[in-house]
Amino acid sequence: MKTPITPRRIPGFHWLSAMWQPTIGELGHYAAMITRHGGKLLEIVPPGLNPFSAKELAWTLKGNGIRDVAFTCFFPSDESAGNPIGNKGSYDQALETVAGQAIYMRQLIEEGMTVHAYTGPSGWALGHGRSTFPLEQLCDYYREVLRIFDINQLDVPIAIEFLRRFEDSVMGPDNLDALLTELHIKHGVAENRIGAHLDWYHCDERCLDPVDVIERFGPRIKYVHAHGSKRLRPGVFQDKLRDTVHHEHIVQALNNAKYTSPIVFEQFCELVPNELREGLLAAERTETFVQGCMQAGYRYGYFPRPA
Repeated sequence: MKTPITPRRIPGFHWLSAMWQPTIGELGHYAAMITRHGGKLLEIVPPGLNPFSAKELAWTLKGNGIRDVAFTCFFPSDESAGNPIGNKGSYDQALETVAGQAIYMRQLIEEGMTVHAYTGPSGWALGHGRSTFPLEQLCDYYREVLRIFDINQLDVPIAIEFLRRFEDSVMGPDNLDALLTELHIKHGVAENRIGAHLDWYHCDERCLDPVDVIERFGPRIKYVHAHGSKRLRPGVFQDKLRDTVHHEHIVQALNNAKYTSPIVFEQFCELVPNELREGLLAAERTETFVQGCMQAGYRYGYFPRPA
């Protein structure tokens, strides 16, 4: 019997800028650490949170072994960059923000980077207390985002994330499914252009089985954050904290869905301030965290071991 072949998913890590605001040298050091342990990709944040020019960022990442990135779409809660689910003025401003982000991604590509996904919570973090789901407005919004991508010659898939229930009252899995179905069937948007971003921690917080969620979205999954429960790194059993997520089952479900896009870990280690680490292990050294995530990724089969 042949050993199953693990799809060549790219392993990566996240730059959580709202929690960690590095100098360009510190970011380069982090990139070098990632590549030293086998990582290939960095999920970056947009201009505003990211103070570096596309040229400076690309030069630093490439110089430290990273040529693959994903791009986090983010709209702050003060609506200073607009809000895709806000009123017309805020909605229009959100599209202006996207236009600037598209230019930045285009510049990264021109500097020799590969952008694998445009992802993140987008406006959903602004959905606190909303009782309605603006389906048609969101369809219009994403069709406009894709038009902006076309203008900038961006062949980058959009991956829409759902968060924890208390911070994401608009875009849960049911509404995400409805939005993607409406875009794909009613509006004729190709499935390879827009899909779902899944995070096992968010599934766990919503009392959802990640395997069921994977089976529901199947080939529409464009991006993954591979947390354990409570934002632990996968497989941790330490200091009375235990990751209860069944990663072996998740990997089999991803294989069945033929998922080949990035697998990304968010860096909840010493880079994150202690007040934002409630319920986690004592702050791990960054290198210990990166190495532990990569070892878990190999062990569970999220990505293949190097030859």
